[in-house]
Amino acid sequence: MSADVLHLHRRMKALFKRSRDSLGSREMVKKLREEGFQIGRYKVRNLMKKLNLKVTQHVAYEVLQP
Repeated sequence: MSADVLHLHRRMKALFKRSRDSLGSREMVKKLREEGFQIGRYKVRNLMKKLNLKVTQHVAYEVLQP
């Protein structure tokens, strides 16, 4: 693997962790492009699968009344 690919993997993992596992491929592409990466959504989607970055939907706390 080249240094550029490793740098991309590290940035993707860092962005995903900072988003608390909620950054999907579309938003990941936007963030990476803001940082200067030239990358498409399908490439990001495949890399997310390879890096095992799976989005989790956070559920709001629900108050149960007796």
